[in-house]
Amino acid sequence: MTTTAAAPRAARFATVAGAVLSMLTACALTGCSQTTHDEAKAQAQQRWDRIRAGVKLQLADQHFRAGRMENCLQEAGQAVALDPQSIAPRILLTQALLETGKVLVAAAAIDAAAAIEPEHPEVFYMQGVVAERRQDLERALTYYQRASERDPTQADYVASEVECLVAIGRPWLAQEVLQARSADFPHDATLKALQAEVALLLGDERTALQGLQAALRTAGNDPRLTEEYGLLLARTGQHERAVSALEPMYARSPDNMSRLSVRTLASAYLSLGRPQQAKNLLSRLVEKYPNDPHDWTILARAAMVCNDWATARHCAETLVGLAPDDPDTQFLMGYVCWKLNDPQRAKAAMRAVLIANPSDAMAHCILGDLYRQNADLPNAQRHFQYAIQSDPTCEWARDALAELKAS
Repeated sequence: MTTTAAAPRAARFATVAGAVLSMLTACALTGCSQTTHDEAKAQAQQRWDRIRAGVKLQLADQHFRAGRMENCLQEAGQAVALDPQSIAPRILLTQALLETGKVLVAAAAIDAAAAIEPEHPEVFYMQGVVAERRQDLERALTYYQRASERDPTQADYVASEVECLVAIGRPWLAQEVLQARSADFPHDATLKALQAEVALLLGDERTALQGLQAALRTAGNDPRLTEEYGLLLARTGQHERAVSALEPMYARSPDNMSRLSVRTLASAYLSLGRPQQAKNLLSRLVEKYPNDPHDWTILARAAMVCNDWATARHCAETLVGLAPDDPDTQFLMGYVCWKLNDPQRAKAAMRAVLIANPSDAMAHCILGDLYRQNADLPNAQRHFQYAIQSDPTCEWARDALAELKAS
């Protein structure tokens, strides 16, 4: 009986146990399927968000290149929200913030990128840019050096390090960096141009010219490099070559040349005995920029060489208005008025010159000549004697005194 009863109990237990096990297994399987489905759904959403972030990043980049910074900020911010672990939109966001002058917000943006990938070279680089904008040049230099160490293939990192060293006042160290790294970038015009600029800072004009020539060979007719090359040629007295460099550029696009380059071209014309071309250039320049004394001064020189004394006087009067206390301005006015036979104005201007510089021999000679023309021989003799005292080699004063004694 016991045996008979035990069998059904065992069977029922087995049946119940099997049913419970089946239920537990089914529940477990159902729960596992639900978890897998949720994870898959979350992963799919993440992938979709990353895709959307990529699209937003592309749009932001297009806006940035087109100069639409507010649109760029909006799209880049949305890309960051969609893919917060990606540093690319944060870097672009930093760049756009800097372009809009929001330096502190840019610093926070790049710091957030550094929290995600602290050793990324582009993060280091942008941290350097931000530090430079905040005038913390030592910190900027450190970031640029770290960026270059992490990715030595980027010429921009080297260029920024060199520019930062120059800004700090260490051009010799900048030169060392360029000498060590230039061979890694044999076709980079920016580094070649920097070599020239650093050489010029160190007083090596020959190396500077060679560097700019190499940069131009690499970059072609780059306007900025062409201007720098022409300016340096003029500075070293190579006026013919300076004209050859700058003249075609002015002919192609006069409005895109800097005022300094136009002025340099005009000065080179003057040095080569081509005053009319200098006058034509500068007449257009002062019409566009009427408040620069340098341009009016060179125009006056060109006009005097062309015997255009009316233009020379106009320049002198303009300069007196711009810089009335400048002795050179007063001398120009006095000289022009002397040539135009305006003795009263000439005397007043030359007296102003001598107040500032009592030993100006030429001013004394012109005053002496003016007094002699007016038959005031004692004052004429006195000024010619002052001229001799100031400059014993002054032939004009010596000859005038001889003539006065003979008379």
